[in-house]
Amino acid sequence: AINCTFIQNEAQFAGAISNQEGNLTVEESTFENNAAGYGAIKGYLGVITVTDSIFKDNHAKYSGGAIFAENTRLDVSASKFINNSAKSFGGSVYALSSKEIKMSDDSFENDSSSRAGGSIFAENSQISLTDITVNGAKSLFGAAIGTLNSNALLKRASIDNCRASYYGGAIYGYNGCVSISNSNITQNT
Repeated sequence: AINCTFIQNEAQFAGAISNQEGNLTVEESTFENNAAGYGAIKGYLGVITVTDSIFKDNHAKYSGGAIFAENTRLDVSASKFINNSAKSFGGSVYALSSKEIKMSDDSFENDSSSRAGGSIFAENSQISLTDITVNGAKSLFGAAIGTLNSNALLKRASIDNCRASYYGGAIYGYNGCVSISNSNITQNT
């Protein structure tokens, strides 16, 4: 999908694109106001590469408002996530049992989830976040980023003005390792 627009699509599982056991490349595309159980894009047992794209006002009934990746290799760069939401985990991105999740030069603004990981949530996954910005995310646990049984590496991240109702105004990790370097994490509650 190169230079495409996906607006107001709705489905039970993936609002715009479902990628199962395949390779999906998304470049310079916009996903706006899509609704589904699991993300505007849902990946299972495949590879997803996203570059220079915008995800805005997407909603998941369950997890991963913009992208849901299960057993998937995911690489997202130079993309914007704005006002995406999920009723459970990962307002913008949810990674489940995925060993190679890489995100770089991405921005997240005003995302929310009802349980954990207002912008990003990783479960049983390996996730690397480099040069990302998260602003204004909200959730019960881990307003910006939440992890469960996962390892997360954050480099040169900026996380500001996020709000958790219980634990982790910026980040909440449970039973895993979260490594943070050269980052600015300010004014989170």
